[in-house]
This record gives sequence, C-alpha cells and structure tokens, in this order.
Amino acid sequence: MFDFTPAPAETKPDVFTLEALYPWLQSFPPERGYNYMDCNNCLHAQFRRACAADIFPLSVARKIERIAYALPHTFGAAAERCHAAMEIANV
Repeated sequence: MFDFTPAPAETKPDVFTLEALYPWLQSFPPERGYNYMDCNNCLHAQFRRACAADIFPLSVARKIERIAYALPHTFGAAAERCHAAMEIANV
C-alpha cells in the first residue's frame, strides 16, 4: 500500500527577517570582512543578492543597515549583532 501522507514541508524563515539574515551571516568565516562603503558588495547588497531580492521593506533594510554599519565589519561580528537584535525583539 502507498502512504499518501505528504511529507512535512521544510520551512524556512521569511527572507525579509533577521531570522533569515542570521544563518546567512553564520555561513561565512567569522573573520571574513566586508566593505561597508562598497554599495555593490556591502553586507546588505550581498544578502539581497543571496535572497534574489531587489529591495527589502524599509523596516528590514534599516535593521540590516544598523547591523552592517557597526564596527568591526566582519561577518562574525555582524552575526553577533544580528543575534542580539533578535534577542531584543523577542523580549
């Protein structure tokens, strides 16, 4: 007999959230840097390309910019800032 029960769908966080940004940041070596001043290769532009999104909602874009702007400009430090922002949002 065949089991026609559908397999559970894999759920991924909405790309327009910090919950999607955090694992993406963690996928890079923590010491790897990014150039905040390069609008084609800054953290925000790289994440938009990874998500295949031309534009993010303004509220999300501002959060990403705050995370990307702070020093040091490394993916590890940005991941820590993203995690802290998610913790604050869940308080």
